[in-house]
Amino acid sequence: MNYFNNNINYIFLLIIIFSNYSFGKEFDKIFEINHEIKSGESIDKSLNQSFDKMIYRLSGSTKPSNIWKIINAGNSRKDFIVKYTVKDYRGKPHVSSEFNQALLEQTFRKLNIPIIGKSRPVYMVLLEIDNGLSNPYFVSDISTNEMDEHLQNKIAKFSSSRGVYIDLPTFDLRDAENLFSYNYLIDPNKYLESKYDYDHLINIKATKVGINEWNLSGDLEETLITENFNKDFSIKFFDMLDSKVSYFLKLISISYETNNIYNIKIEGINNANEYERVKELLNKIIGINGIKVNKFSSKTLYCQVNFYGQFQTLMKVIEENTFLNLIETNDTSNNIHIKYKS
Repeated sequence: MNYFNNNINYIFLLIIIFSNYSFGKEFDKIFEINHEIKSGESIDKSLNQSFDKMIYRLSGSTKPSNIWKIINAGNSRKDFIVKYTVKDYRGKPHVSSEFNQALLEQTFRKLNIPIIGKSRPVYMVLLEIDNGLSNPYFVSDISTNEMDEHLQNKIAKFSSSRGVYIDLPTFDLRDAENLFSYNYLIDPNKYLESKYDYDHLINIKATKVGINEWNLSGDLEETLITENFNKDFSIKFFDMLDSKVSYFLKLISISYETNNIYNIKIEGINNANEYERVKELLNKIIGINGIKVNKFSSKTLYCQVNFYGQFQTLMKVIEENTFLNLIETNDTSNNIHIKYKS
């Protein structure tokens, strides 16, 4: 009885201490694409497909219309590639391409294609499997059965393709015991919040109710009749995930209808190298179209930036930057106070 009470108290203490709100995460290598080279595929074709993936990732849309809009405007796919290398990844040949951020932003702006910044949502997948034969379990990032490895690999590819973070939990034996032994007292969603930061939870339970019949509940509500559950569930799952991601990315896309001016004060700049580093950080923010330096004194930079986006969008980007610490904002006067973290 003491073990039970101590265990429950430990869980609730974790929830209280570590629960917090997540506001996305910066996708730091958003302008790099790794593309697997298929058998017999030329480098040129692989580079073209890498470009297509880059446009999908930046626009938030998997429709090819944006790609053709860029091509029909007289642009060559190769013009956007800064450099590329061919390398092995997990025993398979890949072409790794780096794209020109400034040219892509300029082209998107010229053609009025909405663009998604580096601030990208984090999705957590809580997937419970109950096949009726063995104990129910949650698919995790460290499980090694065929179903889990299939999902792990496809989630990694999907995450890279769309430029979002898709995570599976890493549940150890104690986690599993806590969740399944005391499930009537512990909400798995709350327990997950105590251990991870994420923006959106994908919560699904798959229960086998017949020989070839599965009941899906949560974010997937339907009955699945199948002889190949892994394959057919995967199709349903990624169709649903793609729809949710597309919807959210559309909400945070930056249009070019308005160009807002914000006053930024950045302190903690100790030398010329850090000064140049800060300007580089600002220039790499997607949506910024020009920086005017007004003054630099007492280790503090005062500048104005033109930004194609709302005040809160810029705030979110700054909050998620490793080197910039947001101190104070005033959205009524468009003032932003930042400290540089060297």
